[in-house]
Amino acid sequence: MTDNIHLVKKEKENSMAVLKRFSQKVRSAGIVTRVKSLRYNDRQPSDLVRKQKALRKIENEAVRVRQRKLGKDTRRGRR
Repeated sequence: MTDNIHLVKKEKENSMAVLKRFSQKVRSAGIVTRVKSLRYNDRQPSDLVRKQKALRKIENEAVRVRQRKLGKDTRRGRR
């Protein structure tokens, strides 16, 4: 994913011109837009993480069912 942009300062070229050329090369390469598009993307959870989450849900549901049967479930409006 790394793109290298290499510029060499030309003779009689001031630093502003070099900066402008650099900005144009970066824009034309699409580096900034690619990085911005990936900024908030989350990775997909791995199989292990999904399995652990599912097992935790099953375990918590079993605890809630047991508490409901014992009359200790104080939440209103639930099943």
